[in-house]
Amino acid sequence: MSKKLTLNRAWSLCLAMWKWIAKEVKNGSKDSNDVLKELWLEKNKKQWEDWATHSWLENDCPFCEYSYRKDKVGQHICTNCPARLLNPKLRRYWCEGNVSWQDDPRKFYQKIQRLNRKR
Repeated sequence: MSKKLTLNRAWSLCLAMWKWIAKEVKNGSKDSNDVLKELWLEKNKKQWEDWATHSWLENDCPFCEYSYRKDKVGQHICTNCPARLLNPKLRRYWCEGNVSWQDDPRKFYQKIQRLNRKR
């Protein structure tokens, strides 16, 4: 049975996805990080609400999907990102900032682990 994408669920799934991706990269995967996200999502698609009618996630990311569902237009995804909610002084959370998921998924996973501990 699918589960609703709540804030806690978005955190849980995002952490699980980046843990798996970081492990794949550490083990020498030659796939791009975009491909690794897609592979993880395909393996775990039954965990998503409405998968039968909504078979993709915004930016292949649980945080972006959660934000998109809150915004409904997609204009403020970074502003509504669950990671940004931990620091309201930020105008938006930028996952491609100084610790980018594209450049170093292992460091990115460590970054969201640190953020998760603040929750």
